[in-house]
Amino acid sequence: VPPMHRILAISTDTKSRWPRPHHLIYGGGLSSADLHVLRHFGFVIEDHSAELNFIRNIYRPVYSEAQARRESRQWRDDFWSDANISDHYFQRVDGWATYFKFFAFRAHHFDVVLHADLDLCFWGRSPERVLAELPADVDFLPRVGVEKHGMFNSALFAARPSESTFGALARRAAEGGFAPYTNSEQDVLNAHFQDGLAGNLSIDDLVPHEHWCSKPESPWLIGEHCLRKSDSSLLLRMASAGAGCEEFWSTCISYRLGDFRY
Repeated sequence: VPPMHRILAISTDTKSRWPRPHHLIYGGGLSSADLHVLRHFGFVIEDHSAELNFIRNIYRPVYSEAQARRESRQWRDDFWSDANISDHYFQRVDGWATYFKFFAFRAHHFDVVLHADLDLCFWGRSPERVLAELPADVDFLPRVGVEKHGMFNSALFAARPSESTFGALARRAAEGGFAPYTNSEQDVLNAHFQDGLAGNLSIDDLVPHEHWCSKPESPWLIGEHCLRKSDSSLLLRMASAGAGCEEFWSTCISYRLGDFRY
C-alpha cells in the first residue's frame, strides 16, 4: 500500500481539475481512519481486500532460468541480460500486489477507465477529455515506447472494462503464460495485449503526466516552489493580466521550466 502522504498529495493536486471521483483499487492494509481521510479527499474506495487470497494464488513469479526450465515456463535471455531488470525485478516478492490492477477491467459501470499508479502526477489536458477521444476500436492503450525489448509500460493505461478480459488475464497469470520481465502485472498485460496494440499510439501522447512526483524537474514541485517563493515579477504579471488560479498555476510551471511544454 503506498504511503498516505503520496495518496493525499495526488488527490489534492487533481481534485479541482477532475470533476469525476477517483476510484482507488484497494487491497487492504490501511486503517479505518486512513480510509475515512481518503474518502474525505474524494476517493471512492473499491474494496477488493476480500480477494487477497485469489490474487496471491494466481501470482507465479520466475526468479531464475533454472526455475523457468523446471516449470516449463517462458524465458528470454535478453531480459536476464539487462542488469537493471535482473538485479531488481527477479528478486521482488511483492509483485502479487500489482495484480489488483486487473480489477480495472471489472469496472463495468464505466465505458472507459484510466488506470494510474499512485506515483504519477498529471497536468495539462483533462483525462476525461482524453478518454472521450479514445478511438472506438482501441480497447487498451498503455505507455508505448518507454521500455526495452519491445515491451510496453502499464503505469498508466486506458481500457474498456470487460469481464472476459479480466478472466483471460487471471487465467494467463495463474497458468504462467507470460515471459517474466518485471514479475508484475505488466508481464501478464504484455503477453495478453502486445499483438493488439494500436500501432505506435501511446497513452503518453494523450495524457501529459510525470512519472515519479519526486523527480527534481517535476512540474508539481516546480510549481510548489514558485508559489512558496512568491516570484514577484511573475506575480505582478499575473495580477495585471487579471488571471485566476488556474492561469497562474500553468504559467508558473511554464515560467520555471523555461518553456511551454504542453
